[in-house]
Parts: sequence; structure tokens; C-alpha cells
Amino acid sequence: MLEEIKSAVISADVWLFKAVNSGLYNDYLAYAMKFAANDVFLVLFTAAGFFLLFRKWDRRDKTDTAFSLWAVIAANFISSGLLKPLFARKRPVAELVDVNFLVEMKRLGYAFPSTHTAMAAALAAALWDRREARPYLAIFVFLTAFFCVYTGGHYPLDTAAGFVLGVIAGRSAVYIKRLYLKRSGYEN
Repeated sequence: MLEEIKSAVISADVWLFKAVNSGLYNDYLAYAMKFAANDVFLVLFTAAGFFLLFRKWDRRDKTDTAFSLWAVIAANFISSGLLKPLFARKRPVAELVDVNFLVEMKRLGYAFPSTHTAMAAALAAALWDRREARPYLAIFVFLTAFFCVYTGGHYPLDTAAGFVLGVIAGRSAVYIKRLYLKRSGYEN
């Protein structure tokens, strides 16, 4: 029974991957991914977001920035350092034929969970209390997860797991930040 459920989930995951990676393939979007789907772009995009969001840089901004960055670091470590070696799930390009693999990687590594999605979700969850940023954070996380699948680097289940991990890391950082602010005599 458990094997049948696992098989059904994996089949649905592969079907959805193919629907996104092949079914939605577009030459113009594929060309844009050569520039947008890399770590340098992600870092620059995040830095620009911080700059726009925290223009005045008061104590709240600095504290939010510090704790959101710790959330991103924690999500990265847990995903890449602990969970990927534990689950050892191969990337779609290593298992399937006819994958539109649109990114360059020095090595293929493991796919589950998606570290990029985990880091994006951690950042968003850590900053979610800033109501004015919510639409941008939601779009940022969605696009990160979508393009992880679109570019052929991850199955949808990888990005879903990365999202859950990131939300846990981000909200944990908010909880710790609140404890820190309370102990230091500052309220956020």
C-alpha cells in the first residue's frame, strides 16, 4: 500500500515536471533563463529588494535584515548539508530523457529539497510581517520555485519541500528575533 502511494506521488511529480519543463517551454523564456536562473542574479535581486524595502535603515530594518539572512543561511545549510545527502534524489536531467536543462552546473548534485526555493521562502517568511512587501515576496518565491522546475533542475516536489523548509526556517528566525528584541528591551 505504501509503495503504491509512493509510486503514484512520484508519477504525478514526473508528469507535472514534464508539463512545466516541456509543455510550457518557450524559446524567449529559455533565453532569458540563461541570465536569470543563476546564483549571481538571485543574490543581486535579493540585495536590490533589501535596498528598496529598507531605504531608511533604522534599527528595525537592520534587525529584520540580520535575522532574515540567518534564516536564508539556515535554510541553505539544512537543505544542502543535511537533507539532500539524506534523500539523495537525482535531478530530472539525470533520470529523464528530453529534459530542457537550461542552467549550467559544475556538478549535478542532488535535487531534494530545492535549496533555491528554500532560501527564497525563508527570506519571504522572515519578512512576511512587513505587509507592504508581501505581494513582492510571494511573487519572488513563486517565480523561484517555478523556474527551478522550468529550467530542468528540480521536480515540483523538490520545490514544495524547499518551500516548507524555508517557511519553517523563516518563521523560526522571526520567533528568535522577537525573543532577542524582548530581551534587549526593544519591541519590533
